[in-house]
Amino acid sequence: MRRISILLIVLVMAATCSAQYFTLSITSPSEGQWQAWISVGQCAGLDTFGIDVYGSDGVTVTGSTLMAPKYYNPDLGDWVGFTEFRSNGTSGMGITAGQKTMYTGGNDPYRDALVIQDVGITAGSGGGVSWDAPALLAEGTYTGSTGYLHVTAFDGYVNALLCTPPRLPWEGPGGIVVAAPFYGDLGPDEPPPPQLDKLYVPEPSSMMAFLALLPFAARRAKNRR
Repeated sequence: MRRISILLIVLVMAATCSAQYFTLSITSPSEGQWQAWISVGQCAGLDTFGIDVYGSDGVTVTGSTLMAPKYYNPDLGDWVGFTEFRSNGTSGMGITAGQKTMYTGGNDPYRDALVIQDVGITAGSGGGVSWDAPALLAEGTYTGSTGYLHVTAFDGYVNALLCTPPRLPWEGPGGIVVAAPFYGDLGPDEPPPPQLDKLYVPEPSSMMAFLALLPFAARRAKNRR
């Protein structure tokens, strides 16, 4: 699996928990396939997200499928996880999903149980569905043998579940914060460094091409005997 460089770091400032960040990354597990991931630091995990995945310099994203976890809990009689705003996007553009963190009235443990906490922090499973950390947000296809794959977050559309020290579980309703883009450890008046937001898709090396031809060469030599 080719691992991409860090694409986007998002910092969340909240009075109820320490500074929080998100890191988006993209991988190409096999030729023509991509996967977009998110990791989350501090607090209680991911609530809502929106991302675009696209190609450049010879690479074109041709398909996308939402992979944010959701499952049916028969004990609760309802769906759990990223059940809101679900969209596969169109060829990587406009991929969204969110959890049911907003509801009316006071705190309701039943409604809180419909939210998966710590997504992007720890791996988990439920209802026959499992997720990793970092968490897989989406996957899809691309064409092109050389070029770049990119993943970026919608401005103001990455939300986090808040917690209270020392990292107690999230409780609804609400209790979320909108993330803002942040790069590195810069001060508010310092310009960000160049954004490392792409995965290079290389063409096969001459050595790999040579190795790929070996079985055919051996078969041809055998046939000549």
